[in-house]
This record gives sequence, C-alpha cells and structure tokens, in this order.
Amino acid sequence: MTAGPDGPGVWCDGLVDDPLAAHRAAAEAALGHPVPHLLAPAAGAPLVAASVAGDPPRARVAWVGPDGAVLARVACPPGRPSRWRPVVAAVLALEVPPLPDDRVLVARVAPEASSIAPLLAAEEAPGTVAVGGGGLVLMRLPSDVPVIGVDAIDASGEPIGRLARAGISELRFDGASVSGRMGATHGMGAGIGDGRSRSRWAMRPGCRAGRRPGSRVACRASSPTSPTPRRRLP
Repeated sequence: MTAGPDGPGVWCDGLVDDPLAAHRAAAEAALGHPVPHLLAPAAGAPLVAASVAGDPPRARVAWVGPDGAVLARVACPPGRPSRWRPVVAAVLALEVPPLPDDRVLVARVAPEASSIAPLLAAEEAPGTVAVGGGGLVLMRLPSDVPVIGVDAIDASGEPIGRLARAGISELRFDGASVSGRMGATHGMGAGIGDGRSRSRWAMRPGCRAGRRPGSRVACRASSPTSPTPRRRLP
C-alpha cells in the first residue's frame, strides 16, 4: 500500500487479503476436502464449514478452531431439494464447553432459489439469506428461538416453497454424541431419488447416533413400499 497523491489517503497497489478466502483455505486444510460455503467466526464461536457429500446427498458441517483443529463434525439427514421441494433444512446446535454455544441453520435449496427467508418465533424477522456455494445456506441463530419454517425465495424475491417446522431436523452435539429430532420431510418428502417413490432411507423419531463426531445421524430402514417376498407354491 502507498499514500495517495493528494493527501493521507491510502491506495492499494495489489489485492487485499480476503478474510473468507483465508478461512476457507484453513478449513479445507483441516478437513481435507473442498468447502463451498462457510460462516466466519463470530462472538467467540468458531468457523463453520459446510459441504455436500454422499448419495443421497447430505449437508455435512464442521466447526474448525483458530488453530486448525476440527472441533466437531455433524452430518445432516439426507435430502435432495427439487423444483417441487425447493428447500431442505436442519438446525444444528454445538454445546461443547468451554466453547460458546453455537446454533446454526443449515439449508440446501434447488437451483430455482437464490435465497431463503427463515421464519423465527421472534418479534423481528431476520430477513433473507443468500445461497452460497453448493446450494448451501448457513445462518447463525439466537439460542432457544424456534425456527417455525423456511421459505425458498427466487431471484425476483417471490417465495417458491416453504418447509414447515415439522420438516426441519433439529440436532445437538454435546462433545460425545449427536442427538435430536429428524425432520418429517426427510426421506421421500425431501426428494431423495426421483421424488416418486419412497427411499430405502427412512428417518425415525428418536433415532440417536453417538459413536463419534460425524456419525451418520440416520436409521437405515427398508422401504415401506417394497414388495413382501411371497412363498413359492409347489
């Protein structure tokens, strides 16, 4: 940087460091895979890195400390947004002392959506949140404020679909296990597969995964529409 010709102003001779680019590089180095979307550290809460993996696809979220240590990993229930179901979402809560509690809304949207509008049980609406890389949306939430819905918004500002509270998963990581409630619209309602038949993945209330951070928080179940084997007649 150099001084301006007409006074004490500052001129930039080259590129200014991008804090998000630095955070992304740190997260990718820590996790070992691309990070298309992230939330910068705020109010003591660590960096949040999000990506999509698997088939059916699921959002995976990691909290990364300033020293590059991975503090927690949580995989959201699988779901594929589509034109008819433009948004799938989960609320993830990190409750690992001595870290400050961090509560994040993680959503994935169909290509028709350019932002989301979370509906909170609060006096003031939070407004819209733009879609980031990988069709992901991240938003830090106030503690103990219920999310009652998520609207998908198109480029013209018009809502194109709403995910009601019952369809939003709510997961909590306490440093040892992941627990919570699966959204009712994960599975067939979240558009896994072609959206016309039930998936072999089914989310059941009360499902718990506590083996390790990053465990898949899903219960494997056979399709309720799969044919029952018939006994062959002699």
